[in-house]
Order: sequence, then C-alpha cells, then structure tokens
Amino acid sequence: MLTPDMVTDITESVSRLTDELGNTPLIGFAGAPFTVASYLVEGGPSKNHEKTKALMHGDPQLWNDLCSRLADIASSFLQVQVAAGASAVQLFDSWAGFLSKADYREFVEPHSSRAD
Repeated sequence: MLTPDMVTDITESVSRLTDELGNTPLIGFAGAPFTVASYLVEGGPSKNHEKTKALMHGDPQLWNDLCSRLADIASSFLQVQVAAGASAVQLFDSWAGFLSKADYREFVEPHSSRAD
C-alpha cells in the first residue's frame, strides 16, 4: 500500500504550490485503475487495448486483483494530495472510452469507485 512517506516529493510539491497559489485552488489527480492497468499490460499507450481486454476476459481474477491494488494506490495518492492542500482531486481514466458499456460496468467501475 502507498503511504505518505513514499511520496514526500508529492506532499512537498502540493504544499508549495498551494502556498504560492494563495486563494487559487489546486486540483490534484491520479490515474484511474483501468488506465494505469492498460499502460502496465500494453507496455505503453495502445490504440485498441487488445492485451488489456484479453486479460480482463481471459483471467478476470488476475484483472480484478491488479485493479484492486491500483485502486488502493490511486486512493492513497489522492488522499496525500488533499492532505497536502489540494482543493479537489480528479481520477483520470483516459482509456475507459475504448470499452463497451458492459465491460466498463463489470471490469472497471467497481475499481474506479473505490479510488475515492
């Protein structure tokens, strides 16, 4: 699990930025479990996410284990940013649009909703 002491550079950066920005809000962010998993499985950006979809459907248990861990990390990362002064945080799921609605609901939404 990600702990604040593992990302002291993020804590320091967010704190410095919020001090410098004054009343202007700072928005923090983290990659959503599906997007991060896609980069891990594909080895980088992908046009069709074929390897990612193959893993989701071919080994759902491994997929869910991976995304569960990534959801925990994203949640901790967002919490660190809020604790350091971010006014709001956003979970970026850049690649979720490549999925069908059914695949999103089954394989992605449960994990993204945990990364709060």
